[in-house]
Amino acid sequence: RAAAGLAQLITAKIGEAVGATQPSDSDSAGVRAYPDGSLRTPDGKFASAAGMPAPGTVNADNYAEFLKKNGVDVVGTELEVAGPLGVRKYDIGTRNPDGTVFGIEIKSGGATKTWYQEITDMHVNQFGAAGRGRIEGQRVTGSMTIYLPPGGR
Repeated sequence: RAAAGLAQLITAKIGEAVGATQPSDSDSAGVRAYPDGSLRTPDGKFASAAGMPAPGTVNADNYAEFLKKNGVDVVGTELEVAGPLGVRKYDIGTRNPDGTVFGIEIKSGGATKTWYQEITDMHVNQFGAAGRGRIEGQRVTGSMTIYLPPGGR
């Protein structure tokens, strides 16, 4: 309980710091603002202020296709895990030989990880995490970040 309360407090403070609004269904494009400052489309993908998919989303989808073409078992994109401070989304999830899931974060165009992503990734790599949503009930046992140059190539 204490950890959940702390996570809620941290999330609220982050939301205040970045000026984010609570998720709202009133946006005409269906894009919702979350406490972490992100904007997402109705299907959960990151979006720009104009409601279009964020540039990194296209790069992540292209990289997932590259992995598939090279024999990697890609579970899906935009997958969620229950991290120590709340939900963490990975751009790509792949299947390990033991059946567990591995999370991949794609950064492109000079983007860097947030402190929230760093903390959550350290936790996932040390202790693992429970999958949520489409990977509910599956274990995520590790993660990594792949940095792509501008244009994602």
